[in-house]
Amino acid sequence: MARRKILEESPIPSTNEEPVFFDTAEIPWWAWVRRFHLPEVWARPVLQVALWQLLGVNRVLKRMLASEAPA
Repeated sequence: MARRKILEESPIPSTNEEPVFFDTAEIPWWAWVRRFHLPEVWARPVLQVALWQLLGVNRVLKRMLASEAPA
């Protein structure tokens, strides 16, 4: 939000001559989920169940990977 305010107050000009490279890895997965998927999920109860199942699987996998990591 702070960056948005700065850009609104003093916009930085851009041109189409400069290539823009966008790497999706720069944005955490949870930000994508919260922005694009959660509104849809909360509108449908079946998707809510699927979301909780996926979060559970994610948690289990994290624990499994942590226990297998070499000391």
